[in-house]
Amino acid sequence: MSAQAVVPVFPPEIWLMVFSHLHKHRDLLHLWTRCRLVSKMFRNEIEQICISKHLPKTEVVFHLGWFLKFFKVDLRNISFTFDRVTEDSTMAVFKMCEVAEDFMPEVIDRMSRCIPTTANPLIRCSNYHVSIHGEENDTELPGFMFDHHVKEISFDWRKAYSFFFAEEI
Repeated sequence: MSAQAVVPVFPPEIWLMVFSHLHKHRDLLHLWTRCRLVSKMFRNEIEQICISKHLPKTEVVFHLGWFLKFFKVDLRNISFTFDRVTEDSTMAVFKMCEVAEDFMPEVIDRMSRCIPTTANPLIRCSNYHVSIHGEENDTELPGFMFDHHVKEISFDWRKAYSFFFAEEI
């Protein structure tokens, strides 16, 4: 009779505590692409960790070019930072960072041109990037919407994270 090595099994609660302490980009990549797929419980918990710890470290930056109004104005870095998720947690909402009021109509006009249409369901603005903990990628933003009244964008954050990390593997 041969002796078999006993592999310790941690209860899910221990794994969840470990997951909540992972902050580096590589850790997040592993959490999202591997651990999240283990079970529904892991997926739900990891998504909650992402909502509370990682979406707040996510930024979307649009590069809208230059604008000439008496002088040249740089609209290349219009940032949106995480504000909240929708009630059903499917969409992440990001608020526009400060932009001088004099230039807001031009920013809104240029952002409005990025909105997907029925004929072209992908975001139509090619000059933007998503940053998660400082790692940047030009990841697709599924379900992208821009609300110019409140200067917010929203998109399906789970799909965007999946696209982001798929490009990292």
